[in-house]
Amino acid sequence: MSKKTAKPPAKKSPSKPSPKKPAKTQAKSAAKKKPKQPGRKPGPTLAESADKFALYQRSVQSPTVDIEFFDAEFQKHRGRVPLSVREDFCGTALFSAEWCKSDARRTALGVDLDGPTLEWGRNNTFAAAPPDAVERVTLAQADVRDTSLPAVDLIVAMNFSYCI
Repeated sequence: MSKKTAKPPAKKSPSKPSPKKPAKTQAKSAAKKKPKQPGRKPGPTLAESADKFALYQRSVQSPTVDIEFFDAEFQKHRGRVPLSVREDFCGTALFSAEWCKSDARRTALGVDLDGPTLEWGRNNTFAAAPPDAVERVTLAQADVRDTSLPAVDLIVAMNFSYCI
């Protein structure tokens, strides 16, 4: 058998030496770079500028349908129209506002721990509701497990999956 001799590696021409970064640093800097989108204007994206509370109300909540359901079920079991509701985890209080809009005799207590979300509801949900309905909604920044909250006809706790 003949032996093959290995050729020495080709020498690079003496150009500017490139500083070597550790592989970890290279990976981090590559991850930070966002791909450039041709023709994209500078500024926030649509997702970055969207109002998450408004989107949640439009995409997930259906208070009119919920009110019809709770009203019918309550009447079936209690033989009367429910007039007071407590909306646990009310968030922006859309259901509470719609509840009070549905009947001039109705009142609502919305309970949630998150102050900024309740404030958004006061500034936005209530702004879109008639003043007489808003007057009959009370918002409480509290724990829904608090047993000292006032008694009501109906307690509801909903999110997008409560019907599943």
